[in-house]
Amino acid sequence: MANIHEHAVLSDVLESKGSGFVAHHGDDFLLANNAQWIGFSMEVGPSGDLYVLDWHDADICGKEVLNKETGRIFRISPTKSLAKDWDGRYTDLKN
Repeated sequence: MANIHEHAVLSDVLESKGSGFVAHHGDDFLLANNAQWIGFSMEVGPSGDLYVLDWHDADICGKEVLNKETGRIFRISPTKSLAKDWDGRYTDLKN
């Protein structure tokens, strides 16, 4: 999950509990070196890369949008992917 106040991407560890799960804080995954980095949405792409949207604004609570044109998208990917390919993996992406 992206944490706008810590300027970071954090991880959670899920623990099975009854019919559901309980989450605990995991290791910090990414700590930004810019106080205006505001990651707020993440998606996993078809190749397993993580895409993070960055609002990049000085007002992290959003009371006033100071910089409307400063959004960015970051792709985070491993040096060597361990993802496996299989028949039909990209079939649903052709439409």
